Amino acid sequence: MRGGVQQAQAWVLHRKPYRDSSLLIDVLTAEHGRIALLGRGARRARKRDPVEPLGLYSISFSLGRGASDLGSLRSAERIASPGLQGDASLCGLYASELTLRLLTRNDPMPGIFAAYSACMGALAEASGVQLGDTLRIFELELLDELGYAPDLLQDANGAPIASSARYRWLHEQGFVPITAAGAGIAGETLLALARRQWADNAQRSDARRALRAILQPLLGDKPLQTSALLRHLRQMAQGIAD
Repeated sequence: MRGGVQQAQAWVLHRKPYRDSSLLIDVLTAEHGRIALLGRGARRARKRDPVEPLGLYSISFSLGRGASDLGSLRSAERIASPGLQGDASLCGLYASELTLRLLTRNDPMPGIFAAYSACMGALAEASGVQLGDTLRIFELELLDELGYAPDLLQDANGAPIASSARYRWLHEQGFVPITAAGAGIAGETLLALARRQWADNAQRSDARRALRAILQPLLGDKPLQTSALLRHLRQMAQGIAD
């Protein structure tokens, strides 16, 4: 129903100022997927509970008349906030940006809403390498819900993935075996991705490169801002450790 006032639970993916006191807000709901709303006057000082990214809200809203039109945010009451700090907060912003970039507006996505909710909950409990593990699982679930899930058990030719072989990703084809030593992605990493379990940090790094190769054609030429920031912080941390 467009135009009428509706209620839903919504995760705030992104917000930005609009004119003097309003906000443009992208949220994720189960019923409508990603929707864009105009929060009129949402930045006024008397607003005691501002709509913040990474928060779960009960919202009252109306959708725009057309698929590309902004809806209107009538009210928002915070239900929960995962309380992410430091690296966990950056990981949450990465998951939000990825969701924002890959989802079209006004397309119901209950599976992605559930996966995002689980991701936020897991990030709140995670630390260290667990943060990256949580993002890899979310990336795989997001790809699966969107119909782009890679086959991690068979290569592009239909042969079983061999743990001792190496592969490279070809968009819309799959993983293709290669003979160059040390190049591409290890077969044991693809099998680990299928199990959602990683043996060590080297395999985690390999898994991150595999998911990056799969996501890149879907994201296009514009890089994710949070992904670049996370890489920069990793490089700084390695430099300090060295």
